[in-house]
Amino acid sequence: MDSNLIIIEQLPIIKEKLSEVKSNIEIKTQEVMSLACTNETIQVVKKKRAELNKEFKDWEEKRKEVKKAIISPYEEFEKAYKECISDIYKQADKALSNKINDTEQVVKDEKEAEAREYFEELKTSENIDFICFENIGLNITLSVSKKKLKELVTGFVGKIKEDIALIQTMSNKEELFVEYKKHLDITKAIATVTERQRLIEEEKNKIAKQSKIQEQQQVVTVEEKPIKPLEKPVEIETEYALKFKVIATKSKLIKLKEFLDKGEYKYEQQ
Repeated sequence: MDSNLIIIEQLPIIKEKLSEVKSNIEIKTQEVMSLACTNETIQVVKKKRAELNKEFKDWEEKRKEVKKAIISPYEEFEKAYKECISDIYKQADKALSNKINDTEQVVKDEKEAEAREYFEELKTSENIDFICFENIGLNITLSVSKKKLKELVTGFVGKIKEDIALIQTMSNKEELFVEYKKHLDITKAIATVTERQRLIEEEKNKIAKQSKIQEQQQVVTVEEKPIKPLEKPVEIETEYALKFKVIATKSKLIKLKEFLDKGEYKYEQQ
C-alpha cells in the first residue's frame, strides 16, 4: 500500500481562551448563588438564573459549531474511504468466503455420503432395523478422516449389537426392547423397566390388600346380621251363619248379648 495515498495535510487548529473567561464566569455565578431568595427577591433570582442559562446556551452553540467543523472533514473522508476501499475489500472477502464454504461443504458431503453408505451396509449385515445414521451424531469436519468416520460407525453399531445380546438374556426382554428403542440407552432402559415393574407390583399388592379387607368386612356383616323369625302365613277362616231362637229371662238375654259382643260375634237382632 502506498502510504502517500492518504495524507493529513493540516490538523484542525482550535484557538481558545477559555481560561481567560473562566474567572469571570465563576465570579458571576457566585454572585447569583449568594443572592437571598425570599418573596421580595424571588423575581430577581429568577431573572439572574435566566441570564446565566442564556449565556450557557450561547457557549453550547459555539461548542457544537467547533465539533461540527472538526468532524465534518473526517465524515467526508470516511464516506470516500468506504466507497473506494472498504466496500470493495469486504465484497471480495464475502465472495471468496462463499466459494471456500461451498468447496469445503462438498468435501464434507462426500465424507458423510461414504459414512452413511457404510452404516447402511453394516446395519443390514447385523440385521438391526431400528437405528438410523443420525443416531450416531457424527461431527463431520474437514479434518476428520474417512477412516475415522468408519471406525465411529463400527463402534456405534457394535455397541447396539452388544446391548441387544444383553437384552436377549433377560426375562422381560420384550418390554426392555420397547424402552431401549426410544433412546438406545441400555442402562436407562433397564432402570425404567425395573422401576415400572416395581410400581406395578406395588399396585397389585395394594389392590389385593384392599380386596382382602373388603372380603373380611362382608363376612363380619353377614355374621352380625340378626336372623328374623319366619312369619306364619295368615289363615282366613270361613264364616258360617247359624240361626236359632233363644228363650230366657231378660237378664239372661242381656248377658248373652254381652257375651256375643265381647266375643266379636256377628248377629242380627230380630
